[in-house]
Amino acid sequence: MYPPYLGAGVRVRHISEDYRDIVVEMPLTFLNRNYVGTHFGGSLYSMVDPFYMLMLIKNLGPDYIVWDKAASIDFVKPGRGTVRARFHLDEETLRDIRRKVAERGKVLPTFTVEVVDESGDVVARIEKVLYIRKKTLEAWGLLDVSRPDSGGRVVAFLTERASRSSNTHQSQKGSAARRSRRTERSAGSSGGIW
Repeated sequence: MYPPYLGAGVRVRHISEDYRDIVVEMPLTFLNRNYVGTHFGGSLYSMVDPFYMLMLIKNLGPDYIVWDKAASIDFVKPGRGTVRARFHLDEETLRDIRRKVAERGKVLPTFTVEVVDESGDVVARIEKVLYIRKKTLEAWGLLDVSRPDSGGRVVAFLTERASRSSNTHQSQKGSAARRSRRTERSAGSSGGIW
């Protein structure tokens, strides 16, 4: 059980081995009921919040960064009883994401999930926008594996970063030495030791 779901009563009913299909449900209880006796909107949103991000992390692997970027919810009708949501990722979607990340460096795909009641009627429709990019130097435009000379850009980038870091370190050391000399001069001029 995912700890934030304890109070809301959200239950994960199915996760496929490949993390491409997930089903969650939430019964109506006094913990997630709003003032008028239907599902609280925040609980409807929370029941779908993490899943596309989790599914993409699992399917794209450790070379990708995946974050939730934005979301919107359209409350279609009052939710009563047990509500359910199903999430699905197919190979074509994953292939499209990988291709766009390779072309553009990042992609912001939108996924839509519907929360339905026991009759199958849509209670809420949620759109999730995710941010996806690679973790590599290639994604930053520093390395182009198709060009043999692109390794030079990586070396230049790393050299420049090291030089900047060294200059910052030297500057900090110089500032500390100047402060120390000022302190010594002021202590010497007052004739005292502190």
